[in-house]
Amino acid sequence: MKIKGRGHIVAYKTSDLKQWKFEGVCLEKSFHLSYPNVFEYDGDVYMLPETSEANEVALYKAKDFPHNWEKVCVLLSGEPYRDSSVVNHQGLWYLFTNSSDDKLSLFVSKNLLSGNWKEHPCSPVFSGLKGARGGGSVFKDGHNLYRMGQDDEKSYGNNVAVYRIDLLTEYDYHESLVVPELFDHKNKRYQFGGHHYCRVKFKNETFIATDGIIKAQFVNRIRLYLKMLAYNIKNRV
Repeated sequence: MKIKGRGHIVAYKTSDLKQWKFEGVCLEKSFHLSYPNVFEYDGDVYMLPETSEANEVALYKAKDFPHNWEKVCVLLSGEPYRDSSVVNHQGLWYLFTNSSDDKLSLFVSKNLLSGNWKEHPCSPVFSGLKGARGGGSVFKDGHNLYRMGQDDEKSYGNNVAVYRIDLLTEYDYHESLVVPELFDHKNKRYQFGGHHYCRVKFKNETFIATDGIIKAQFVNRIRLYLKMLAYNIKNRV
């Protein structure tokens, strides 16, 4: 969510996917934050938010999830990397990120908590506005890996394409387009587009979370502002 022109990471809590409790801002910096790639590793919860304005890809660990995030290491620096996500595959860590909207770069490391990430020999693994920019976390479904690519060719946030990663090793990469347009613009939830798709585990089941651009966007933003104001007043009393 944006506050004073800068994005901040906020959290909601639910026990049934029907009733949601606003947990407030969980990560706030002097620069823009967005696209939080949240995952669990070795008993801890980590987050890889977009910090392109700081010209780095920084990894945070939750001391008291979903609050108290500690910056544990910088994976990449020197460029305005956007929409980054990591995945562990066959003993190695892979980092997908965008230094520009039309180029998908891939980095590899043996250790997640390391600044020693090497660019993959096949990087950039995708070029073009139709699919290069990340549209959600890379995820596993059975034995297959999938990545989401934003379709920004007509406009930013127009749609998301789904790619199956057919080959991912330290030296090789290959993917196939399986769903050209994930969102149906005839559906009012996505009538003006959508640019994020995420699969999450909840009570041993898999759920899908997406965003969508709708006419009520401004109303929803005002509603969230009011929730944040009420939350801040409550916690100051």
